[in-house]
Amino acid sequence: MRLKTLRYSLSATDPGRSRLIQATAVATGMLLSALWANAVVTTLHAAPALLTVGISMAMQMGLTPHDATARGRLVTTAAMLVPAALGAVSVTLLSQWREVAIALLVMVAGGATWVRQFGPRATALGFAAFFGCFFPLLLNVTVADLGPYLLTVVGVVASLSLLRALLLLQRPGHQIDLLLRELRTASAAALTAAEHLDARHPKALRMRLARMDNVAEAISRWQQGTETSRFVDADEGTFGALVLEARIAVEQACAELAKPRSAASPTEDATARALLRALYTVLDHSSDDAVVAAAAEQARTALRHLDPAADDRVLVARLARSVLAHQRLRRVSVEDSAPHPRQLAEIDVATAQTPAASPPGRARWWDWRQWPLFTRLAVQVMIATLLATVVGEFISASRWYWAVLTAFVVFVGASSRGAILTRAYNRVLGTAAGLVVGVALVALVHDREPLLVALSIASAFGMMYFGPLLYLYNAFFTTTLLVSLYGLLGDLDTQVMELRIGETLAGALTGVLCAYLIFSSNSRPSLLAKVHLYFQALDGLFTAGRTALTTRTSGEDVLSASARLQSALLDVDAAVTAMSAAMIGAGRIQRRPVVHLLYVGARAAEGFGASAIAVTKAEDALLAPDAAAALDDVLARLRTAAGEAERSFALDSASGADDDSGGGDLDAFVVDRLDRLSLDPLSPQSDAFDSLAAVGWALQHVARTNRRS
Repeated sequence: MRLKTLRYSLSATDPGRSRLIQATAVATGMLLSALWANAVVTTLHAAPALLTVGISMAMQMGLTPHDATARGRLVTTAAMLVPAALGAVSVTLLSQWREVAIALLVMVAGGATWVRQFGPRATALGFAAFFGCFFPLLLNVTVADLGPYLLTVVGVVASLSLLRALLLLQRPGHQIDLLLRELRTASAAALTAAEHLDARHPKALRMRLARMDNVAEAISRWQQGTETSRFVDADEGTFGALVLEARIAVEQACAELAKPRSAASPTEDATARALLRALYTVLDHSSDDAVVAAAAEQARTALRHLDPAADDRVLVARLARSVLAHQRLRRVSVEDSAPHPRQLAEIDVATAQTPAASPPGRARWWDWRQWPLFTRLAVQVMIATLLATVVGEFISASRWYWAVLTAFVVFVGASSRGAILTRAYNRVLGTAAGLVVGVALVALVHDREPLLVALSIASAFGMMYFGPLLYLYNAFFTTTLLVSLYGLLGDLDTQVMELRIGETLAGALTGVLCAYLIFSSNSRPSLLAKVHLYFQALDGLFTAGRTALTTRTSGEDVLSASARLQSALLDVDAAVTAMSAAMIGAGRIQRRPVVHLLYVGARAAEGFGASAIAVTKAEDALLAPDAAAALDDVLARLRTAAGEAERSFALDSASGADDDSGGGDLDAFVVDRLDRLSLDPLSPQSDAFDSLAAVGWALQHVARTNRRS
């Protein structure tokens, strides 16, 4: 059972196993870099510290490239050699004037931040320039040491480029086949959670439904970078509709399974129990075509003989539709072939940063509020790194660089003071935990060099695999890596570890103070802009679904609108997560209740879209005039509620806490309109209204939760 739970946990936290592939590639690149650096040290009798440079720089360069395609990441990795080498040469030539070298590092830190506005490649090159200056300054590299050092850097870039080149051999057909398998695994996990739901602990079901969302989003990204019909026996629209139908059908079945019933078991009815077994059969990868076909026939028979008076009729219908939806998706054959330039955009866990728009109107150089965002950030970073140098020197003249490094990295990937505070908080917490674990592991392996190198590589793998989930994990594994490197150098003692904590804390505080006190960028406008895009996308899905339900269309607009809504939702979730530490104790826009409600609303809206697509595939299924009028009435009320929900994010106080967005309970209003129509309760038209009722419930609870905060 535990193995199954572990499989369920991994199935959609890493859709397409992309992080696993990336982490393995970077960890292997680090191993090759370490071997190369060791060869340089042995052959040229260079300083042993070059071994740590090979490992550390490989880690940093492996983490940084975030281009949209595998080919793009390969080009960026190779290009990072230039700024890294130029930074090393510049700092080394200035090494006799230490203050000037530090000033250069500070300016490069600001420049690396400023170029982020030009996209992921510029960000990676700026990052390489910073570390190109940082490591020679850290190790006091002289002109005599420059040759072996540059040779080590060349080996790092060559190793990582080789591994990036091997990633180009990934097969898009294999990727989508793996993603479809993971969709079935995540669906089975959600059904298991719904079947055994404990009302006191509903989190398990929510998490597993979210995993289904993650896999569906990964499939959507695969389609965006791939010519679908080349690898799948269906065109892009048909395949997208099948995936959406299968996911929504299972989610609706989970909702029915999770409802409390008078019977001892939610599947007391024999037909429902049989259909649930049939659904698990269809979701099982090992089931052959004949077994799946038999399960589908069982579902069709159940629908034909559905008893309108049965207590479990809705559950039976939901389970039967789930069986048929996944059977149709399994019938789509996947064909593999050699990679094509368009297919090299693999499933990616990292997203490029979107530059913020400059304020409208002509900027006045003396009014910093009109400066572009990245110009302000660059000034903040330069001041923070300069102050961190002074504070770090005061704490320890030999370990000052930890403060400077922390002051720089808390700004990486962040563009507002709340996000910077969150990164600093996670950096300090992860560092403290990493020190405890790292010291214990190094003590366990003692001075056995192969085991210490293995610990370094394992730490890098953990950082690459778990780091994208939360920056705290990144800081934790970075610290265990650092401890293992000090173990390699034989320079690990209690005082060094105490200085690590002190310098990290000093750098984090310096970065946060500069973010809050110098040209401060409020986190709220950025978050509100993403919230606005979410509600805009929700309205777009309402419009596309209404058109599909009342006019003969292909349903392509519904799929596009659904994809935009999912993308906007992920942006809101990422923004709130990035600012989580700034929201501790603030009570406003807390991630758990409100973002979960946004997920519920988006999931229900996608169910509305799936019902609309189902109507487009059937003959004479368009809504009658009275039903269309009721739909318009419902959508009008939902748009009013959506406006109230969006405005509730911008409230600065609890004013209006007793307001009732939309007037009355919207879900009851939608159900009342549905009851007045002569629709088959199990038809997709009826399902559309049911989904809108769930959207209304979520919207009103978003507004109420924000007002109570």
